[in-house]
Amino acid sequence: MQQGSAIRCSNCGQPFNAHVYSYIDAQKDPQAKGLLVNQQINRFQCPNCGNVNVVLAPLLYHDAVKELLIACVPMELNFSKDQQERVIGDLMKQLPKEGFKAYMFNPKRALTMNGLIEMVLGADGVTPEMIDEAKKRTARVQKFVEASDAELDALIAAHDSEIDLAFIQTFTSLAQRLVQGGRPDMAQAVLATQAVVVQKSSYGKELQQQQAEQEAVVQDVADRLQAMGAGARREDLAALALDFVDDEMRLQALVGLVRPVFDASFFDLLKQMESDAPDTEKPKFARLNTLLSQYIMLIDQQAQLRVSAAVSVLQSMLEEPDIDAAIARNAHAIDETLIAVLNANLQEAQRRRDVQTSAKLKAIYERVVALIQQSMPEEVVLVEELLQAPSLDDARAIVMDGMAQHGETLIDVMATIAQQLDEEGRADLSERLHILIAEAQSALGPSA
Repeated sequence: MQQGSAIRCSNCGQPFNAHVYSYIDAQKDPQAKGLLVNQQINRFQCPNCGNVNVVLAPLLYHDAVKELLIACVPMELNFSKDQQERVIGDLMKQLPKEGFKAYMFNPKRALTMNGLIEMVLGADGVTPEMIDEAKKRTARVQKFVEASDAELDALIAAHDSEIDLAFIQTFTSLAQRLVQGGRPDMAQAVLATQAVVVQKSSYGKELQQQQAEQEAVVQDVADRLQAMGAGARREDLAALALDFVDDEMRLQALVGLVRPVFDASFFDLLKQMESDAPDTEKPKFARLNTLLSQYIMLIDQQAQLRVSAAVSVLQSMLEEPDIDAAIARNAHAIDETLIAVLNANLQEAQRRRDVQTSAKLKAIYERVVALIQQSMPEEVVLVEELLQAPSLDDARAIVMDGMAQHGETLIDVMATIAQQLDEEGRADLSERLHILIAEAQSALGPSA
Protein backbone atom coordinates (compact mmCIF):
# COMPACT_ATOMS: atom_id res chain seq x y z
CA MET A 1 0.00 0.00 0.00
CA GLN A 2 1.26 3.44 -0.95
CA GLN A 3 0.58 6.77 0.72
CA GLY A 4 0.93 10.14 -0.97
CA SER A 5 3.69 12.22 0.60
CA ALA A 6 5.42 15.49 -0.18
CA ILE A 7 9.21 15.10 -0.17
CA ARG A 8 12.04 17.54 -0.84
CA CYS A 9 14.86 16.62 -3.21
CA SER A 10 18.13 16.14 -1.32
CA ASN A 11 20.05 17.60 -4.25
CA CYS A 12 18.15 20.68 -5.49
CA GLY A 13 15.64 21.19 -2.68
CA GLN A 14 12.65 21.04 -5.05
CA PRO A 15 9.52 19.63 -3.31
CA PHE A 16 7.47 17.02 -5.18
CA ASN A 17 4.81 14.42 -4.46
CA ALA A 18 5.63 10.71 -4.17
CA HIS A 19 3.76 7.56 -3.20
CA VAL A 20 5.66 5.94 -0.32
CA TYR A 21 5.15 2.26 0.47
CA SER A 22 4.20 1.54 4.08
CA TYR A 23 2.73 -1.96 3.60
CA ILE A 24 3.60 -4.73 1.14
CA ASP A 25 1.33 -7.73 0.56
CA ALA A 26 3.45 -10.30 -1.30
CA GLN A 27 0.42 -11.97 -2.91
CA LYS A 28 -1.58 -8.88 -3.87
CA ASP A 29 1.37 -6.75 -4.95
CA PRO A 30 4.24 -8.95 -6.20
CA GLN A 31 5.72 -5.96 -8.02
CA ALA A 32 6.22 -4.17 -4.69
CA LYS A 33 7.99 -7.27 -3.36
CA GLY A 34 10.22 -7.19 -6.45
CA LEU A 35 11.06 -3.54 -5.80
CA LEU A 36 11.91 -4.40 -2.20
CA VAL A 37 14.27 -7.31 -2.86
CA ASN A 38 15.94 -5.34 -5.67
CA GLN A 39 16.52 -2.41 -3.28
CA GLN A 40 14.26 -0.10 -5.32
CA ILE A 41 11.47 0.43 -2.80
CA ASN A 42 10.68 4.05 -1.92
CA ARG A 43 13.21 5.50 -4.35
CA PHE A 44 11.97 8.54 -6.26
CA GLN A 45 13.53 10.55 -9.07
CA CYS A 46 13.29 14.31 -8.72
CA PRO A 47 11.34 15.72 -11.70
CA ASN A 48 13.48 18.87 -11.54
CA CYS A 49 17.10 17.65 -11.43
CA GLY A 50 16.82 13.87 -11.92
CA ASN A 51 18.41 13.02 -8.56
CA VAL A 52 17.17 9.76 -7.02
CA ASN A 53 15.91 10.27 -3.46
CA VAL A 54 15.65 7.39 -1.00
CA VAL A 55 12.85 7.74 1.56
CA LEU A 56 13.40 5.82 4.80
CA ALA A 57 9.97 4.98 6.20
CA PRO A 58 8.47 2.31 8.48
CA LEU A 59 7.36 -0.69 6.42
CA LEU A 60 5.25 -3.76 7.13
CA TYR A 61 5.80 -6.84 4.92
CA HIS A 62 3.21 -9.64 4.80
CA ASP A 63 3.34 -13.00 3.02
CA ALA A 64 0.20 -14.96 3.93
CA VAL A 65 1.33 -18.11 2.08
CA LYS A 66 4.51 -18.35 4.17
CA GLU A 67 2.78 -16.94 7.28
CA LEU A 68 5.46 -14.28 7.45
CA LEU A 69 4.94 -10.82 8.93
CA ILE A 70 7.89 -8.45 9.32
CA ALA A 71 7.90 -4.91 10.64
CA CYS A 72 10.81 -2.66 9.75
CA VAL A 73 11.34 0.67 11.50
CA PRO A 74 14.76 1.77 10.18
CA MET A 75 17.07 2.64 13.04
CA GLU A 76 18.16 5.73 11.08
CA LEU A 77 14.78 7.25 12.06
CA ASN A 78 15.95 7.28 15.71
CA PHE A 79 12.51 6.36 17.06
CA SER A 80 12.22 5.48 20.74
CA LYS A 81 10.89 2.03 21.65
CA ASP A 82 7.46 3.50 22.44
CA GLN A 83 7.40 5.33 19.11
CA GLN A 84 8.36 2.14 17.28
CA GLU A 85 5.54 0.20 18.94
CA ARG A 86 2.98 2.88 18.07
CA VAL A 87 4.16 2.99 14.45
CA ILE A 88 4.04 -0.80 14.12
CA GLY A 89 0.56 -0.82 15.67
CA ASP A 90 -0.60 1.71 13.08
CA LEU A 91 0.96 -0.32 10.25
CA MET A 92 -0.78 -3.49 11.41
CA LYS A 93 -4.16 -1.83 10.94
CA GLN A 94 -3.57 -2.35 7.21
CA LEU A 95 -3.63 -6.15 7.58
CA PRO A 96 -6.71 -7.94 6.23
CA LYS A 97 -9.33 -8.40 8.93
CA GLU A 98 -10.53 -11.77 7.69
CA GLY A 99 -8.53 -14.92 8.39
CA PHE A 100 -6.42 -13.36 11.15
CA LYS A 101 -3.89 -15.94 12.40
CA ALA A 102 -1.65 -16.23 15.45
CA TYR A 103 1.57 -15.20 13.66
CA MET A 104 -0.04 -11.87 12.78
CA PHE A 105 -0.18 -10.78 16.44
CA ASN A 106 3.60 -10.70 16.80
CA PRO A 107 5.49 -9.55 13.69
CA LYS A 108 9.18 -10.25 13.32
CA ARG A 109 11.39 -7.16 13.48
CA ALA A 110 14.02 -5.84 11.08
CA LEU A 111 16.25 -2.93 12.10
CA THR A 112 17.39 -2.07 8.57
CA MET A 113 16.05 -2.37 5.03
CA ASN A 114 18.89 -4.78 4.19
CA GLY A 115 17.87 -6.88 7.18
CA LEU A 116 14.27 -6.92 5.94
CA ILE A 117 15.38 -7.95 2.45
CA GLU A 118 17.50 -10.80 3.84
CA MET A 119 14.57 -12.07 5.93
CA VAL A 120 12.24 -11.98 2.89
CA LEU A 121 14.78 -13.77 0.70
CA GLY A 122 15.48 -16.27 3.47
CA ALA A 123 11.79 -17.19 3.58
CA ASP A 124 12.00 -17.80 -0.18
CA GLY A 125 14.83 -20.28 0.37
CA VAL A 126 17.66 -17.88 -0.42
CA THR A 127 20.44 -18.57 2.09
CA PRO A 128 22.94 -15.99 3.41
CA GLU A 129 25.59 -17.77 1.35
CA MET A 130 23.50 -17.31 -1.79
CA ILE A 131 22.99 -13.63 -0.96
CA ASP A 132 26.73 -13.21 -0.43
CA GLU A 133 27.44 -14.91 -3.76
CA ALA A 134 24.93 -12.61 -5.48
CA LYS A 135 26.69 -9.57 -4.00
CA LYS A 136 30.03 -10.86 -5.29
CA ARG A 137 28.50 -11.39 -8.74
CA THR A 138 27.14 -7.85 -8.76
CA ALA A 139 30.54 -6.46 -7.75
CA ARG A 140 32.19 -8.49 -10.52
CA VAL A 141 29.64 -7.25 -13.06
CA GLN A 142 30.32 -3.68 -11.95
CA LYS A 143 34.01 -4.27 -12.54
CA PHE A 144 33.27 -5.55 -16.05
CA VAL A 145 31.09 -2.51 -16.82
CA GLU A 146 33.77 -0.04 -15.68
CA ALA A 147 36.55 -1.72 -17.67
CA SER A 148 38.01 -0.40 -20.92
CA ASP A 149 37.65 -2.52 -24.07
CA ALA A 150 41.08 -4.12 -23.60
CA GLU A 151 40.51 -4.66 -19.88
CA LEU A 152 37.11 -6.21 -20.58
CA ASP A 153 38.62 -8.77 -22.96
CA ALA A 154 41.17 -9.68 -20.29
CA LEU A 155 38.47 -9.97 -17.60
CA ILE A 156 36.34 -12.24 -19.78
CA ALA A 157 39.33 -14.50 -20.42
CA ALA A 158 40.32 -14.57 -16.74
CA HIS A 159 36.78 -15.30 -15.46
CA ASP A 160 35.54 -17.41 -18.38
CA SER A 161 34.86 -20.47 -16.21
CA GLU A 162 32.79 -18.36 -13.78
CA ILE A 163 30.52 -16.84 -16.43
CA ASP A 164 27.16 -18.64 -16.32
CA LEU A 165 23.44 -17.86 -16.64
CA ALA A 166 23.28 -16.19 -13.21
CA PHE A 167 26.19 -13.92 -14.15
CA ILE A 168 24.59 -12.95 -17.48
CA GLN A 169 21.25 -12.28 -15.76
CA THR A 170 22.94 -10.02 -13.20
CA PHE A 171 23.69 -7.54 -16.01
CA THR A 172 19.97 -7.45 -16.86
CA SER A 173 18.94 -6.95 -13.22
CA LEU A 174 21.47 -4.15 -12.80
CA ALA A 175 20.24 -2.44 -15.97
CA GLN A 176 16.64 -2.63 -14.75
CA ARG A 177 17.57 -1.04 -11.43
CA LEU A 178 19.40 1.76 -13.25
CA VAL A 179 16.37 2.46 -15.46
CA GLN A 180 14.12 2.51 -12.40
CA GLY A 181 16.60 4.86 -10.75
CA GLY A 182 16.44 7.28 -13.65
CA ARG A 183 19.78 6.37 -15.30
CA PRO A 184 18.87 4.86 -18.69
CA ASP A 185 22.26 6.01 -20.04
CA MET A 186 24.11 3.83 -17.55
CA ALA A 187 21.66 0.99 -18.18
CA GLN A 188 22.60 1.06 -21.87
CA ALA A 189 26.29 0.82 -20.94
CA VAL A 190 25.55 -2.22 -18.77
CA LEU A 191 23.62 -3.94 -21.57
CA ALA A 192 26.38 -3.13 -24.06
CA THR A 193 28.89 -4.81 -21.75
CA GLN A 194 26.56 -7.79 -21.38
CA ALA A 195 26.45 -8.15 -25.18
CA VAL A 196 30.26 -8.28 -25.34
CA VAL A 197 30.38 -10.89 -22.56
CA VAL A 198 27.81 -13.05 -24.36
CA GLN A 199 29.71 -12.70 -27.64
CA LYS A 200 33.18 -13.54 -26.29
CA SER A 201 32.70 -15.93 -23.34
CA SER A 202 32.42 -19.71 -23.70
CA TYR A 203 29.05 -19.81 -21.96
CA GLY A 204 27.79 -16.90 -24.04
CA LYS A 205 28.71 -18.70 -27.24
CA GLU A 206 26.75 -21.75 -26.01
CA LEU A 207 23.76 -19.50 -25.34
CA GLN A 208 23.99 -18.04 -28.83
CA GLN A 209 24.12 -21.53 -30.33
CA GLN A 210 21.08 -22.66 -28.31
CA GLN A 211 19.18 -19.53 -29.27
CA ALA A 212 20.02 -20.02 -32.94
CA GLU A 213 18.78 -23.63 -32.77
CA GLN A 214 15.55 -22.58 -31.04
CA GLU A 215 14.95 -19.81 -33.57
CA ALA A 216 15.53 -22.28 -36.41
CA VAL A 217 12.97 -24.67 -34.92
CA VAL A 218 10.38 -21.92 -34.48
CA GLN A 219 10.99 -20.69 -38.03
CA ASP A 220 10.61 -24.22 -39.40
CA VAL A 221 7.27 -24.66 -37.62
CA ALA A 222 6.15 -21.19 -38.76
CA ASP A 223 7.06 -22.08 -42.36
CA ARG A 224 4.99 -25.26 -42.19
CA LEU A 225 2.05 -23.30 -40.82
CA GLN A 226 2.39 -20.72 -43.57
CA ALA A 227 2.51 -23.46 -46.20
CA MET A 228 -0.94 -24.60 -45.03
CA GLY A 229 -2.37 -21.24 -46.06
CA ALA A 230 -5.22 -19.24 -44.60
CA GLY A 231 -7.68 -22.07 -45.26
CA ALA A 232 -6.00 -24.56 -42.91
CA ARG A 233 -8.48 -26.72 -40.98
CA ARG A 234 -8.28 -28.12 -37.46
CA GLU A 235 -7.62 -31.52 -39.01
CA ASP A 236 -4.51 -30.14 -40.72
CA LEU A 237 -3.18 -28.71 -37.46
CA ALA A 238 -3.98 -31.95 -35.64
CA ALA A 239 -1.99 -33.88 -38.25
CA LEU A 240 0.93 -31.47 -37.83
CA ALA A 241 0.80 -31.85 -34.05
CA LEU A 242 0.88 -35.64 -34.46
CA ASP A 243 3.95 -35.28 -36.68
CA PHE A 244 5.65 -33.44 -33.78
CA VAL A 245 4.58 -35.83 -31.00
CA ASP A 246 8.14 -37.18 -30.70
CA ASP A 247 9.76 -33.76 -31.23
CA GLU A 248 8.86 -31.81 -28.10
CA MET A 249 10.74 -28.66 -29.12
CA ARG A 250 8.70 -28.34 -32.33
CA LEU A 251 5.46 -29.26 -30.58
CA GLN A 252 6.05 -26.58 -27.96
CA ALA A 253 6.83 -24.07 -30.72
CA LEU A 254 3.56 -25.01 -32.45
CA VAL A 255 1.55 -24.36 -29.28
CA GLY A 256 3.33 -21.06 -28.77
CA LEU A 257 2.63 -19.91 -32.34
CA VAL A 258 -1.06 -20.85 -32.55
CA ARG A 259 -2.22 -21.19 -28.94
CA PRO A 260 -5.86 -20.09 -29.67
CA VAL A 261 -6.32 -23.10 -31.97
CA PHE A 262 -5.94 -25.55 -29.08
CA ASP A 263 -9.41 -25.12 -27.60
CA ALA A 264 -12.11 -27.56 -26.50
CA SER A 265 -13.17 -28.22 -30.10
CA PHE A 266 -9.61 -29.18 -31.03
CA PHE A 267 -9.42 -31.72 -28.21
CA ASP A 268 -12.84 -33.09 -29.19
CA LEU A 269 -11.41 -33.61 -32.68
CA LEU A 270 -8.34 -35.37 -31.24
CA LYS A 271 -10.61 -37.64 -29.21
CA GLN A 272 -12.57 -38.56 -32.35
CA MET A 273 -9.36 -39.17 -34.33
CA GLU A 274 -8.07 -41.41 -31.53
CA SER A 275 -11.32 -43.36 -31.55
CA ASP A 276 -11.02 -43.94 -35.31
CA ALA A 277 -7.31 -44.81 -35.19
CA PRO A 278 -6.00 -48.41 -35.02
CA ASP A 279 -4.97 -49.67 -31.58
CA THR A 280 -1.29 -49.38 -32.46
CA GLU A 281 -1.69 -45.61 -32.97
CA LYS A 282 -3.71 -44.86 -29.81
CA PRO A 283 -0.66 -44.41 -27.51
CA LYS A 284 0.53 -41.62 -29.82
CA PHE A 285 -2.74 -39.73 -29.27
CA ALA A 286 -2.54 -40.19 -25.51
CA ARG A 287 1.01 -38.82 -25.47
CA LEU A 288 0.02 -35.88 -27.67
CA ASN A 289 -2.93 -35.07 -25.41
CA THR A 290 -0.68 -35.08 -22.34
CA LEU A 291 2.04 -32.95 -23.92
CA LEU A 292 -0.40 -30.42 -25.36
CA SER A 293 -2.11 -30.04 -21.99
CA GLN A 294 1.24 -29.43 -20.30
CA TYR A 295 2.39 -26.85 -22.85
CA ILE A 296 -0.96 -25.05 -22.90
CA MET A 297 -0.98 -24.84 -19.10
CA LEU A 298 2.57 -23.51 -19.09
CA ILE A 299 1.88 -20.89 -21.78
CA ASP A 300 -1.38 -19.80 -20.12
CA GLN A 301 0.32 -19.50 -16.73
CA GLN A 302 3.08 -17.40 -18.26
CA ALA A 303 0.49 -15.22 -19.97
CA GLN A 304 -1.41 -14.78 -16.70
CA LEU A 305 1.78 -13.82 -14.89
CA ARG A 306 2.54 -11.26 -17.59
CA VAL A 307 -0.98 -9.82 -17.28
CA SER A 308 -0.75 -9.67 -13.47
CA ALA A 309 2.62 -7.94 -13.68
CA ALA A 310 1.27 -5.50 -16.29
CA VAL A 311 -1.72 -4.68 -14.07
CA SER A 312 0.62 -3.91 -11.16
CA VAL A 313 2.83 -1.71 -13.37
CA LEU A 314 -0.18 0.19 -14.72
CA GLN A 315 -1.55 0.69 -11.20
CA SER A 316 1.76 2.17 -10.06
CA MET A 317 1.74 4.50 -13.09
CA LEU A 318 -1.79 5.67 -12.25
CA GLU A 319 -0.82 6.39 -8.66
CA GLU A 320 2.28 8.37 -9.67
CA PRO A 321 1.66 12.15 -10.03
CA ASP A 322 4.49 12.49 -12.57
CA ILE A 323 3.53 10.33 -15.57
CA ASP A 324 6.86 10.75 -17.36
CA ALA A 325 8.79 9.70 -14.26
CA ALA A 326 6.50 6.68 -13.79
CA ILE A 327 7.02 5.57 -17.39
CA ALA A 328 10.79 6.04 -17.16
CA ARG A 329 10.90 3.98 -13.97
CA ASN A 330 8.89 1.17 -15.59
CA ALA A 331 10.38 1.36 -19.11
CA HIS A 332 11.72 -2.20 -18.80
CA ALA A 333 8.16 -3.50 -18.27
CA ILE A 334 6.62 -1.92 -21.38
CA ASP A 335 5.57 -4.63 -23.83
CA GLU A 336 2.55 -5.88 -25.79
CA THR A 337 0.89 -7.18 -22.62
CA LEU A 338 1.10 -3.82 -20.91
CA ILE A 339 -0.33 -2.11 -24.00
CA ALA A 340 -3.23 -4.59 -24.06
CA VAL A 341 -3.95 -4.08 -20.34
CA LEU A 342 -3.71 -0.32 -20.81
CA ASN A 343 -6.17 -0.44 -23.73
CA ALA A 344 -8.62 -2.62 -21.79
CA ASN A 345 -8.54 -0.28 -18.79
CA LEU A 346 -8.95 2.78 -21.00
CA GLN A 347 -12.01 1.28 -22.71
CA GLU A 348 -13.51 0.31 -19.35
CA ALA A 349 -12.93 3.80 -17.91
CA GLN A 350 -14.57 5.33 -20.99
CA ARG A 351 -17.51 2.92 -20.66
CA ARG A 352 -17.97 4.01 -17.03
CA ARG A 353 -17.58 7.66 -18.13
CA ASP A 354 -14.81 8.09 -15.59
CA VAL A 355 -13.37 11.24 -17.15
CA GLN A 356 -10.44 11.66 -14.74
CA THR A 357 -9.16 8.09 -15.05
CA SER A 358 -9.75 8.08 -18.83
CA ALA A 359 -7.70 11.24 -19.24
CA LYS A 360 -4.76 9.85 -17.27
CA LEU A 361 -4.89 6.47 -19.01
CA LYS A 362 -4.98 8.21 -22.40
CA ALA A 363 -1.97 10.35 -21.45
CA ILE A 364 -0.06 7.23 -20.33
CA TYR A 365 -1.02 5.41 -23.54
CA GLU A 366 0.15 8.24 -25.79
CA ARG A 367 3.49 8.54 -23.99
CA VAL A 368 4.07 4.77 -23.95
CA VAL A 369 3.29 4.45 -27.67
CA ALA A 370 5.62 7.37 -28.42
CA LEU A 371 8.37 5.70 -26.39
CA ILE A 372 7.92 2.41 -28.27
CA GLN A 373 7.90 4.13 -31.65
CA GLN A 374 11.21 5.83 -30.88
CA SER A 375 12.92 2.43 -30.98
CA MET A 376 10.91 0.97 -33.89
CA PRO A 377 12.03 1.05 -37.54
CA GLU A 378 10.11 3.65 -39.55
CA GLU A 379 8.48 0.95 -41.68
CA VAL A 380 7.02 -0.79 -38.61
CA VAL A 381 5.70 2.54 -37.29
CA LEU A 382 4.02 3.12 -40.67
CA VAL A 383 2.36 -0.32 -40.58
CA GLU A 384 1.08 0.38 -37.05
CA GLU A 385 -0.37 3.66 -38.30
CA LEU A 386 -2.13 2.11 -41.29
CA LEU A 387 -3.59 -0.65 -39.10
CA GLN A 388 -5.05 2.02 -36.82
CA ALA A 389 -6.28 4.21 -39.69
CA PRO A 390 -10.06 4.80 -39.49
CA SER A 391 -10.70 3.64 -43.06
CA LEU A 392 -9.09 1.63 -45.85
CA ASP A 393 -8.72 4.81 -47.92
CA ASP A 394 -6.81 6.48 -45.07
CA ALA A 395 -4.58 3.41 -44.86
CA ARG A 396 -3.99 3.54 -48.65
CA ALA A 397 -2.78 7.13 -48.31
CA ILE A 398 -0.30 6.10 -45.60
CA VAL A 399 0.99 3.24 -47.77
CA MET A 400 1.43 5.44 -50.84
CA ASP A 401 3.37 8.03 -48.85
CA GLY A 402 5.48 5.30 -47.26
CA MET A 403 6.21 3.58 -50.57
CA ALA A 404 7.76 6.77 -51.92
CA GLN A 405 10.37 6.62 -49.16
CA HIS A 406 10.77 2.92 -48.38
CA GLY A 407 9.70 1.08 -51.55
CA GLU A 408 9.71 -2.73 -51.42
CA THR A 409 11.08 -2.74 -47.86
CA LEU A 410 7.70 -1.50 -46.64
CA ILE A 411 5.95 -4.32 -48.52
CA ASP A 412 8.27 -6.88 -46.89
CA VAL A 413 7.51 -5.49 -43.42
CA MET A 414 3.77 -5.49 -44.17
CA ALA A 415 3.99 -9.12 -45.30
CA THR A 416 5.85 -10.15 -42.14
CA ILE A 417 3.31 -8.46 -39.87
CA ALA A 418 0.41 -9.88 -41.92
CA GLN A 419 1.81 -13.38 -41.36
CA GLN A 420 2.01 -12.73 -37.61
CA LEU A 421 -1.59 -11.53 -37.58
CA ASP A 422 -2.69 -14.61 -39.57
CA GLU A 423 -1.01 -16.88 -37.02
CA GLU A 424 -2.70 -14.99 -34.17
CA GLY A 425 -6.11 -15.38 -35.82
CA ARG A 426 -6.62 -11.61 -36.24
CA ALA A 427 -8.24 -11.88 -39.65
CA ASP A 428 -9.75 -8.37 -39.64
CA LEU A 429 -6.34 -6.71 -39.47
CA SER A 430 -4.48 -9.20 -41.66
CA GLU A 431 -7.11 -8.88 -44.40
CA ARG A 432 -6.49 -5.12 -44.55
CA LEU A 433 -2.75 -5.71 -44.86
CA HIS A 434 -3.16 -8.33 -47.59
CA ILE A 435 -5.31 -5.91 -49.62
CA LEU A 436 -2.78 -3.11 -49.20
CA ILE A 437 0.15 -5.40 -50.05
CA ALA A 438 -1.51 -6.47 -53.31
CA GLU A 439 -2.24 -2.85 -54.25
CA ALA A 440 1.30 -1.74 -53.37
CA GLN A 441 2.83 -4.56 -55.43
CA SER A 442 0.59 -3.63 -58.35
CA ALA A 443 1.68 0.00 -58.07
CA LEU A 444 5.35 -1.03 -58.16
CA GLY A 445 4.85 -3.16 -61.25
CA PRO A 446 5.93 -6.72 -62.20
CA SER A 447 9.38 -6.40 -60.60
CA ALA A 448 7.93 -6.12 -57.06
